[in-house]
Amino acid sequence: MRFDAPKYPSVSWESITFVTGAGDIHEVKLLDHAAAISGFETPASLQLELSAQASAQGVDYYHVWFRDTRYTVAHTDAIVETQLAQDVQGGGVTWMYVDSVTGFRAGDWVYIERTGTNEELAAVLAVDAAQNRLQANVTISHPAGSYVTLRVEGYHIAEKFAAIINDPGSPAGRYGPSQTAVITAQGGIGLNRSGYLRISFKPDSNYGKLGNLDRVLATCGHQGEGQLAGNWHQRTARFTGGDTDKKYRVTLDFTQPLYDKNGQAVPMNDCRKIYLVFAPRFERIEEELEDGCFLTADAAPGDTALQVDDSSKLTGGRYFIGDSSSEERLLLVSVDSPTQISVQRGYENSTAASWPAGPHSGGRSATRSGARRTAPRTTALLPSATPTRASTISTSAPGSAAMPAGFGSRSTATPTPSTSGHA
Repeated sequence: MRFDAPKYPSVSWESITFVTGAGDIHEVKLLDHAAAISGFETPASLQLELSAQASAQGVDYYHVWFRDTRYTVAHTDAIVETQLAQDVQGGGVTWMYVDSVTGFRAGDWVYIERTGTNEELAAVLAVDAAQNRLQANVTISHPAGSYVTLRVEGYHIAEKFAAIINDPGSPAGRYGPSQTAVITAQGGIGLNRSGYLRISFKPDSNYGKLGNLDRVLATCGHQGEGQLAGNWHQRTARFTGGDTDKKYRVTLDFTQPLYDKNGQAVPMNDCRKIYLVFAPRFERIEEELEDGCFLTADAAPGDTALQVDDSSKLTGGRYFIGDSSSEERLLLVSVDSPTQISVQRGYENSTAASWPAGPHSGGRSATRSGARRTAPRTTALLPSATPTRASTISTSAPGSAAMPAGFGSRSTATPTPSTSGHA
């Protein structure tokens, strides 16, 4: 573990410890006495995509969970409405003078006189903020005072999420503590008018690779008449790309007062021991859960070409294939196509066996369906770097109320303390 890691130090990897003659312990935070001399941090990030249109009846709700905070946006939260300041004549492209153009942009669709006799849906071609007017192709005449209502789409909801996530106050729609010290968000329009919500760890938050352990959960639902008119493209997403290669110079001046984490002065004239604790990093369980694929055809003992659903999920190396009672080791020889791989069967003196098709192939530590640390109940392809066999599948079926593996936890493994060696 890096001493600048923002995780709670279950062992004092972030401090140097002084032990006095009486046995008192003083832990001094290294980061308080460190200066970065090289390197930088790459924040971990993820992106969710949302396709949505305002429901004709009822209310659509969209939710995003990060750690112990839930963010919720109803499609009605993103509605923007104004009124015509002058009569509008139909028949072609025209400028509509309105009370305010705030919240409208070129490319939006708007309802004019929604639910009225002359209801019309028109695309906004241009926005003139200086004169409070919108340009659109209007086919019907509308009197002054008619309402102009934004048709809510996925990108409007994504932008609303970003605003709530980035608000350090107490915005409506956030349930739980503010995460603005940890993450930042951006919303916008994606392909086919879908919305994207990009969430990143804050630069210089010092999470680095630890950020890759975190996930978000995205769900949605509908209340009232009608039905849900949108959906997230991903139900769960893991942060990726986090890294740091920062190097520090730590300076401890024993001729000056030195204070521990409790603000107490360290009696430098009465120290019998000074030591550092090196702890192993948190395991890359979340990443390795995704290194895997599923068999799509039965595999006989002599088969070296296996049919799989997605070979791009495999990163190479040694794998297990097995169930809760038996297993076989394989060596990935080559990726022949997106749906076929070549392997060496019976690798490392294991016995080649027959394995049925199904949700079976897995990754370095787990199958893609979520079995941890080697073989699940169904047969699975798993790397031999994994030390023991598990017998449970940890993820839930789509729509289940259970959280996905690793979701909501601030860490996925407990470091073991050591007074020597390196992390």
